[in-house]
Amino acid sequence: MHRYDNALTAIYAAANETRMYMVDAKKAKRRNRSRERKLVRLWTRAAVPARHIDRGLADRCLLKADLWIDPNQWTPDQVREFRIGIDQVYEYARQLLQE
Repeated sequence: MHRYDNALTAIYAAANETRMYMVDAKKAKRRNRSRERKLVRLWTRAAVPARHIDRGLADRCLLKADLWIDPNQWTPDQVREFRIGIDQVYEYARQLLQE
């Protein structure tokens, strides 16, 4: 159970930081590369414990990290296809939390 909690805690930390960044970036109308690098690290760290509870979720966390390395390389269609939109990842983690 400890692994499960660690994985979900890491995912929620990454997801919440991402949501806060997205709100701030929208208000400022510009990107913050320093915060984006932090998101890369958070999503990468979330992927490692996530592999113990759901390999697909771990893969999605790694793709989220990749997205934040260079968001301009990802199209909205790709984000949907790989199911790495912040709301999609957050909702999936919520479902795991309730199991």
